[in-house]
Amino acid sequence: MEKFMSKYNNTLNNGKYVFQRKPRICRQCHGNSIATYLYGEPNEKAVLMFETGKYAPAGCSFEMNEYQRAWCCNDCGFEFYKKADGL
Repeated sequence: MEKFMSKYNNTLNNGKYVFQRKPRICRQCHGNSIATYLYGEPNEKAVLMFETGKYAPAGCSFEMNEYQRAWCCNDCGFEFYKKADGL
C-alpha cells in the first residue's frame, strides 16, 4: 500500500503532503472520507454541497503559493495539498 501511495505524493520539509489527484485514504487516520476544498463566499448551493461531506469550505481568499490546500479528511481534519497551476 505504501509503495502505491508514494507514487502520488511527496512529503515537504514542513510536513505537508502534496498529491497530484484527490487521495482516497487519509495518511493520518486511514479514513476514506476526503472532501474537496471550495474557495469563495458560500451561497445556498455551496452550503448544501458542504452538508454532503464531499466538499469543505476553504475560505474567501485564495493565496498564490507554490502549494495550495486542495482536500481534507472529514474524520480528522488532516489537509492535503497540490501543486498550484501556473506557478
